[in-house]
Amino acid sequence: MCAMRSIVVTVLLGLLAAGCAASRSELAVSVPKPSAAPTKAAVKIVNVADKRAFQVDPRQPSIPSVRGNEIGNTALTSRAVGRKRGGYGNAWGDVVLPEGQTVSGLVEQVLSAALADKGYAVVEQGAAGYDTALPLSADIIKFWSWVNFGLDIKITHESLIRLKGPWPVAENDREARGRAFYNSFVAIVESDWIDLLNNGTGDLRKNVAQVLK
Repeated sequence: MCAMRSIVVTVLLGLLAAGCAASRSELAVSVPKPSAAPTKAAVKIVNVADKRAFQVDPRQPSIPSVRGNEIGNTALTSRAVGRKRGGYGNAWGDVVLPEGQTVSGLVEQVLSAALADKGYAVVEQGAAGYDTALPLSADIIKFWSWVNFGLDIKITHESLIRLKGPWPVAENDREARGRAFYNSFVAIVESDWIDLLNNGTGDLRKNVAQVLK
């Protein structure tokens, strides 16, 4: 009887996990605001362009894709940050930012925080000093999270942004990366994705600050 009960519980847990993996998850990612007072020049973030290339049913989970092969739906892909996987590694539900938020907007928050961490005053459009502030733009080459199966279940996040403008990078290094990892022997739940993305954006923020003058 105990063995049968264990089997039933295992099957139910598997079905529950499958249902979660098949659904689309909307996850809010936070970028803590810096507390240091600015000591350097004023900077304006002019543009952050999402240059990620989505593919239909890619072989590698590290390549961005969305459920239903809606790679032409920019309202969806602009929010997409990852893709869940079933027990056999097949692609299932999307992991996206909430409605009204985009990856470009999130990366802009990371850039703003990194600039402030480095001592720059970030000026918003319409604020005093915006016209004369130093301009900074960026291209998002990669910003993605994915599942890999092995002896354990592993989710990985990687990002790559390319800074653009007449400044402010030290030497000629205009690229910054962010990475994060999480391993589980049981299952990946939404809180794990949130922790992964928060850690990944935190790592990107730190690395952006390192390449700034």
